[in-house]
Amino acid sequence: MGTEIHTAAGCGSERRWGWSLIRYISGCVVQLANEASTIGDAFTIAIYNTLFPYFAKFLTNLERHPSESSKQAISYFKICFVVISFITPFTHILVDDTGLIIQLYALFFADIITSNALQSTDIFGRIQRHYLAPRASTQYAMNILFEGTEYELAERYTDMSKTLFLCLWYNSIFPGWYFIRSVSLMMNYYVDKFSLMRTWKRTPHLGNTIARFSSHLFFPLAILAQAVLSSYSWSGFPFDQVCINDGINDSHVNTFTLTPNNGGTSVSVTSPKMISTIVSAIKT
Repeated sequence: MGTEIHTAAGCGSERRWGWSLIRYISGCVVQLANEASTIGDAFTIAIYNTLFPYFAKFLTNLERHPSESSKQAISYFKICFVVISFITPFTHILVDDTGLIIQLYALFFADIITSNALQSTDIFGRIQRHYLAPRASTQYAMNILFEGTEYELAERYTDMSKTLFLCLWYNSIFPGWYFIRSVSLMMNYYVDKFSLMRTWKRTPHLGNTIARFSSHLFFPLAILAQAVLSSYSWSGFPFDQVCINDGINDSHVNTFTLTPNNGGTSVSVTSPKMISTIVSAIKT
């Protein structure tokens, strides 16, 4: 008994270190792509979103679950709360070329194109049916190759919930994403319908565990996150880290030169109560 507990604790520790390493490597790759191009950053994140469900499924298969519904619910939880991360500095939210809005705009369209294109083309399934199946050694092996592509209900719930969650999370700075994601959901519906009828493999009968998890826990938390982040975004607008400070020393009253990208400009500070906290200010 003691050995089993020790082994389980060791496995849990190894999984935590594995998650930390994966998050660090993923963050570095996304940041490098972001520095190279906003579009490259968007497609990098979209590819991560496509590949991560397979990794989450692998981790879930290592665990013990009392039922298939419970297994799907745990997989859904993992996928939902890992795919979303923050890599944009606060002051870059409204930047024209590399700001958060531009990145998310590119990410949304990249996600629409990438996920739906990969799912509708079903490249791996076509290879199984048209190349591997005719070369199978037995009838049983050929029948297995014709069963279709395996899919996870948790992954499909995650894709829909991720779409809604991102809209609620960022609606305060760009409400137009509701219309963009409505188009995304409509496309996902028709692509999923085609895949369910034509290319996907039949799955075991599942209960309503994931549906209850979404309606009773995930969506209320998403609404709460919307309220919290909306207040945060509106209080920080226009995201320039400029604020009114009190109790500043009189020595700060002087003339400063600000050096933005297009040239310098002189700003006179006449009162210690009106100090702008700007890192790029250089005293003349």
